[in-house]
Amino acid sequence: MLHRSQFSLECASGRSSTTPPMGKGGEAAQQGSERTGIQVLARAAELLRLLRSAPAGMTQAEITGALGLARTTVHRIVTALCAESLVERVGANGRFRIGPEFIQAGHSARSTFIGEIHGYLQALSAKIDETVDLSTFERGRAVIIDQVVAQHRLCAVSAIGSAFPLHCTANGRALLAVMPLPASHRLLRKELQGLDSEESECLTKLYEMIDTVRESGIAFDLEEHSSGICAVGVAFEGSPLGHLAISIPIPAARFARKKARAIVELKALLDRLKDTFSPPPQPGASFTSEKDTTCR
Repeated sequence: MLHRSQFSLECASGRSSTTPPMGKGGEAAQQGSERTGIQVLARAAELLRLLRSAPAGMTQAEITGALGLARTTVHRIVTALCAESLVERVGANGRFRIGPEFIQAGHSARSTFIGEIHGYLQALSAKIDETVDLSTFERGRAVIIDQVVAQHRLCAVSAIGSAFPLHCTANGRALLAVMPLPASHRLLRKELQGLDSEESECLTKLYEMIDTVRESGIAFDLEEHSSGICAVGVAFEGSPLGHLAISIPIPAARFARKKARAIVELKALLDRLKDTFSPPPQPGASFTSEKDTTCR
């Protein structure tokens, strides 16, 4: 009897569940079967990443074109993922999107990672004696997803879940600096829409500022978002949750004497996080092109 996950993998690879005999040639057949299974998993992972970037979903034809795989291969993988609720079909036009099981796994991974990184934020806050924010990019804003609040009578505090503009905050600028250039420019133009005739000049200055952040790795907010509050921040690119920003908002009255120490501690923390959480370098492409007919 097969478990559902076994059935799904074997269907996606286009093979039966029969175990090859271990006589003459059996070992080679088994190794080939294992390679096929690994290839199917790699393709399924690539398909899930593709759908994650398309909230409105994609048709099988669009998926096939984006991945460069055979239509029958995509059909088998999509069918297997739907059986596990990792992908779901929506609407009458046959579009597919990320399913509830994948979303639930994502929520669990997010909570686990935030719990693991929280201790690092606490240590940083203790060293600087200021509030530390952890932010992510969501819906075009820098959103705080974790925070350690300092015990000063006067300190900068924002609620978890608060969303901030990108162009005038330290966490937002840090996130912009690790995005591809066209994406960061597009987001900046969107935020500055509706301003007066100085919009073009402001954009040029912001482009230059983000380039500087990209080179130095350090972003600042010198009371540009909130009067009386400055901030310094960095971006962490190796997180399981994607790009994150770690920032230290500091009342302007204390910023000048704490700025240098905050930069040093943020850079040191970033190095520790990369050593601990960043995945190792990956080898080349994980799946083959249309010319490879294996498992089709």
